[in-house]
Amino acid sequence: MTFQKSYTFFKYATAFWAFAMMSFFVQLHAVAVLGFFLALVLCLYRGRLRLRIPGAVWLMLSLLGLGLALYGWFVVHEKLYSVVYLFLYLEINKLWTGTRTRDTLQVYGLTFFQMLAASVSTASVLFAPAMIIYLFLMLGGMITITMKRDAELALGAAPPRRRFFGGRPRTSNSVRVREHDTRRLARIYEQRLLTPRFCRWLGVALVFVLIVGSGLFIIIPRIQAQKFIEGVGSTRATQAVSGFSDTIDFMGVEDIQTDPTIIMRAKLISGYDMVDGYPERELLRLRGTALDYYDGRRWQKSESKSGRFQTRMRRRNIYLPRLEADRIGNGEYETQITLEPNRRGYLFGPDRPVAYDLETPLDSLVDPEAQSVRLLLRNWTVPIRYRVTSVDVPESSWEIPKPNGEVKVDMNREALRFATNVISLLLPPRRTEFENIYLQLPDHPDTQTVRALADAWTTGLTDKAQ
Repeated sequence: MTFQKSYTFFKYATAFWAFAMMSFFVQLHAVAVLGFFLALVLCLYRGRLRLRIPGAVWLMLSLLGLGLALYGWFVVHEKLYSVVYLFLYLEINKLWTGTRTRDTLQVYGLTFFQMLAASVSTASVLFAPAMIIYLFLMLGGMITITMKRDAELALGAAPPRRRFFGGRPRTSNSVRVREHDTRRLARIYEQRLLTPRFCRWLGVALVFVLIVGSGLFIIIPRIQAQKFIEGVGSTRATQAVSGFSDTIDFMGVEDIQTDPTIIMRAKLISGYDMVDGYPERELLRLRGTALDYYDGRRWQKSESKSGRFQTRMRRRNIYLPRLEADRIGNGEYETQITLEPNRRGYLFGPDRPVAYDLETPLDSLVDPEAQSVRLLLRNWTVPIRYRVTSVDVPESSWEIPKPNGEVKVDMNREALRFATNVISLLLPPRRTEFENIYLQLPDHPDTQTVRALADAWTTGLTDKAQ
């Protein structure tokens, strides 16, 4: 591949790859993905198609793009997508109208911000190999653009600037020298560059960059990214911060840091017994969801285990099924909650929530078994206000009734009954799919030993009370 074709290849390959990664990780709209892909193809073949767009049209498109970006930023409050779509338009503008090396450098800079937007929008391990491919293309592009710029500066291919205040006009001799240098530059552009040897050296340079970058990552102290970028957290994996999380790790609670950030505001509307302006309850308990999967180290909300019980909907009013204990309550109480943006998206409410009333219909994932509602928002930047209706469950419904008078209990028989009930949980009986989720045990050697022992002890038993 010649030098000129290699220069074009790296430029458009980097643009295509950065756009593909951002489309995959940021989840752009389908219309925008298709439109930008077609625009990239037109930019690549604009020389063959001989399409000419006047400068006035580009000026109008630039003003329209800037206006739409400002509208999305301040009115719709879609900050991430406003910046992303504006950068995509600027990239198309530079690819179509740019002819200088400076324009190509700006294209590479725009692809860097696209990869940055993809990195802050995902935590997938697939981003690592995608980033390595992007670095390979970026290194090739930087090498070719440096060679092209140095050749143009050495041979004087760039036209001299016209002087408005004095200066000697160009002579015929300078014109002949420029034509001679231009022919030499054209011969350089026709030489082969993208060869297997060049790719090997480019791979060696990539390995060197990765090694140096990894070393700098270890040596240079990291800082908290959320101090500079709103909504982006970069706390250490070994740290635990006070607040809500859908994962509880019992091995990481030795270093809990308090976080004074306000995550929600609750206003009591009705149903509360107020005393001097405060509810009679000693503590207003708010719940987000119920964790359903334990792996021996942490509790978490497993989508693979409980996703089949969840329902995706887009409604303003969301109702949860009432449990048997909810029907014997003394009444209902209503609470208005203003929830700040967070990464989890769960709607909070006093236990037990039975209905949510949102201001606008939003995409949500409803789990009736866990009595939770989680919002599915692409870019959550503004607080959300809603009202939640909960039922008042009396404490007596959770107490075990005490027997009247003295009752003689056979402790041996009761101990055996208790042991057989525990063993029944260890054995794999015929349970419903929902019961298997909450009764699952972690795959641990201790669990396997107890299960084998229980299976040996209960061989031949047909009655749990035996």
